[in-house]
Amino acid sequence: MRFEAAFGEIHGIIEVDTSLEVIQERMQKAGLQDEAIEQKVNDYKAAISPLLDFYGALGKVRTVNGNRSPPEVYKEFVEASLPQLFFFIGPRCSGKTTVCKHLAKRTNMHYIDFKALLNKKRFAVIRGDPEAVTKELIGCLHTVNASRLIIEGFPENSKQLLCFLLNAIKPRGCVFLKASESSCLSFSTKGSAKCDVSSAILCKLIKDFYAAAKEMVEILRKYECLIELTNGEEIALEQVLETAARKFDPEVLLARCDEDGKEFMDEAVKKLSENLQYRVINVPELRRIEVMRNTPLAKQMIEYVIESKFIPEETTIKLLKPYLYPIDGHSRFLLLNFPEEIAQLRYLENQCCNLAKEFYFYPQQGEIIVYPAVPTVETYMHKSNRVVVLTEFEEENMERYYGKQLVYAMVMGAPLSGKTTVAKMIEKCGFTLLDALVLAEDIKKKLATEDNPAESINVTLDQLIEELKLRVVRRENKSAKFVLDGFSLEDGAATERVIDALGAPAFFIELVCGDDVLKERYKKKNEVGELSEEQAAELEKMFVVYGDILKSLQSLKEEPFTKALEINTEVAEEVTLQEVKGIFEPGLILITHDDAIDIDCILTNLSIKYNFLYVPLVPAIKAEIQANSKIGRELKRTRKFRSTAERLEDWEYCPVHYEAKMLVALVKETIKRLRLEQKFVLVDGLLNTARLKEEEDKIQLRAIDELLGIEKEIGEIKAILRLSYDDYENVTDDRVAVKQVVEEKKEVQEEVKEEAKKEEDEEPPPPPAEEEDKQEKPAFKPEDYAWTDTEGKPRNIGQFFSAWKKCACKNIFFNEVHSGVNNEILLDSLISSIISGQLSKTKTYTQVRFAI
Repeated sequence: MRFEAAFGEIHGIIEVDTSLEVIQERMQKAGLQDEAIEQKVNDYKAAISPLLDFYGALGKVRTVNGNRSPPEVYKEFVEASLPQLFFFIGPRCSGKTTVCKHLAKRTNMHYIDFKALLNKKRFAVIRGDPEAVTKELIGCLHTVNASRLIIEGFPENSKQLLCFLLNAIKPRGCVFLKASESSCLSFSTKGSAKCDVSSAILCKLIKDFYAAAKEMVEILRKYECLIELTNGEEIALEQVLETAARKFDPEVLLARCDEDGKEFMDEAVKKLSENLQYRVINVPELRRIEVMRNTPLAKQMIEYVIESKFIPEETTIKLLKPYLYPIDGHSRFLLLNFPEEIAQLRYLENQCCNLAKEFYFYPQQGEIIVYPAVPTVETYMHKSNRVVVLTEFEEENMERYYGKQLVYAMVMGAPLSGKTTVAKMIEKCGFTLLDALVLAEDIKKKLATEDNPAESINVTLDQLIEELKLRVVRRENKSAKFVLDGFSLEDGAATERVIDALGAPAFFIELVCGDDVLKERYKKKNEVGELSEEQAAELEKMFVVYGDILKSLQSLKEEPFTKALEINTEVAEEVTLQEVKGIFEPGLILITHDDAIDIDCILTNLSIKYNFLYVPLVPAIKAEIQANSKIGRELKRTRKFRSTAERLEDWEYCPVHYEAKMLVALVKETIKRLRLEQKFVLVDGLLNTARLKEEEDKIQLRAIDELLGIEKEIGEIKAILRLSYDDYENVTDDRVAVKQVVEEKKEVQEEVKEEAKKEEDEEPPPPPAEEEDKQEKPAFKPEDYAWTDTEGKPRNIGQFFSAWKKCACKNIFFNEVHSGVNNEILLDSLISSIISGQLSKTKTYTQVRFAI
């Protein structure tokens, strides 16, 4: 540190690590004698060890294996002396410069424009020689005073790429930004840097690039350093930049706790550091070290302290970047004591890196203590489902904490107990069904040839397990959940092999069905009145085999993260379906409120407290549309802007502009992607007709359609909470919609009645001879039919929900004007009562009205 204080910052240290035995062997070959060599080596290591530990913790040490041959040591030394390197290529006018400079600034890289470099004199004379140009570039890299570099526009062709790989180092990555010809032509006329060539020449340059890139991409894939990005007219620039940034983001965990959790957190941090190689970055300690090193940044921080000012987040991020993007390439970090405010967190994620998760250490049992009206770092992180509240910590459960653990349900049952039926019911609850028979057929198709058709192939258990692992363990969507059907194999050992390959199931489901019921089903399947002796013996044998399998799997019920469940399949299928839904579907709590009543922060914090999944629709819609996802494109295509009472921020993403079926699909997809073990989901943003201005829009946007769609596609609505001002009519907006529907139905009924009366007055024609013996159909009577979900009576949402769910409709009036404190106390108590009510399966509709 004295050296740095006197001469400047050390960017990197290269350690040549050579064992004592190799040193002695080399000395012997050279004819050198030194009896104290062992002591000298040990003294050297003891002296240098603190330095290496200190700078190693800062990510500035690279180690070269000195035991290898001189040419190998030299090559490794050259690689260690070069900065960490990235390439960036793409067609002309595809947005390379914008994205490349953004990455350079965000990830602590020095930016080099290869095109500008070629215009320099020393490159101009060798421009036509790819090998000479590449070697000249390598020489330039040794002179750059930076630990990380990104070069835009290099390599131009496969010859330059191969020459660089042979004479220098493999890049850490090469970003390939793809864009269509039409997109590039469109971009060429926009922005501050207009294209300096004609459209015809630009089209030729784009085609030439993709022709050259084809071979380069194959080489980069072979070296496992290709990073692919896509840009286009239909993709927002912010989305492209965010996607690019996430490709480079290290894995950063934020560790926080309250006062009681500090000791618990310290123990977990030690385990993460020692056993899982997370590098700990304690920001106050980092500031202290920076001051000791007397760097220019340290002098800035000292000035802030002298002036009694807080150190701004910009300065702290400058301090963090070299440690989060170090020269040694380490990519797992544990961040302590920063950020402590939402503004700091936003700046960190905008300017440096995104946080993967926040581990909040809370050793006490029961609900976490939060202050719902106060926005905290946890509030911000939980909106994107990144807070994990830990009451215990074991490093082997990291995938579970991350939500990346394999979740699958195994359904076990005697023959004819309804395994396939129950598996399909679970599939409807957001699981992916994996049927052993279907997998076997897929394997046969893969292996089939003209000489060996699929019908003649016998699939082995090993092949079945390998295909299962391919579908499950190597899944792209880490949050996907599975249900296995048909894996109750002939013996317990075979079934155990399936479980050994996947790990213990999250749900071990045993179907309960009496022997008498199974025998009746067997008779029905085989179309016999009574079982023969052979059939009875066959059935008994199947029962015995299943019993042995079940005994061999009893240890699964002892697994800590396996839920052992029993489902009764003796009853009607609809009853079993309701039982399955009760286990696997979340309970939904819908929140609707006036725009001026801001409860987003409160709902987020309460969802942390009660371990709910919180789905606010406005940001969900915005994220999908900006990401140009499949559902985002469909939302945009079906959007119809409607007049609202108020035009607030993000008005274009307000749910009133979107079809009910699309909103239900969005909520369903969000829950499927984010939900882990939460029993309840808070949804804010449905039932929006009160926000509309025009009566015609209110008629088209029926809240009842949303309610019915949610119950059909997602799960049961346990409660609806509505917060409004007292100047709203007691009978809410949906009455208008229902009235209109009822009136339309009545008009149809009157037309039918008039038509029937005319037919009665007219003499009916004589029936044809061949139809005389046929029985006449009874006359149609409209009054015999119920025409609407509300039985023809106008009802508001509360009245409809209460009648539908057979529950009370509560009205709460607050004499005080609404405030954060009132909302906090009120919503906390209401949600707590909903949870309590679920023990007795009570549904509630509650309307809260505040004084003006």
